[in-house]
Amino acid sequence: MKSISFISIYQKYAGKWVALSPDEKKVVGVGRFAKIALLAAKKKSEKKPILFKVPSLSISWVGNG
Repeated sequence: MKSISFISIYQKYAGKWVALSPDEKKVVGVGRFAKIALLAAKKKSEKKPILFKVPSLSISWVGNG
């Protein structure tokens, strides 16, 4: 099974906290706060989900210094 596409996570969950299964193959929780995403993951019996905040907007920076 392939890992989940982070592009689709970015598009669907921008600005939210996401909990992934330890194998990074499925989203097991989502919330406005990390605690909400973690609780949602634990309801699905995930003991050690991977939590991260999806950026709310895309910022590109080009330059030096």
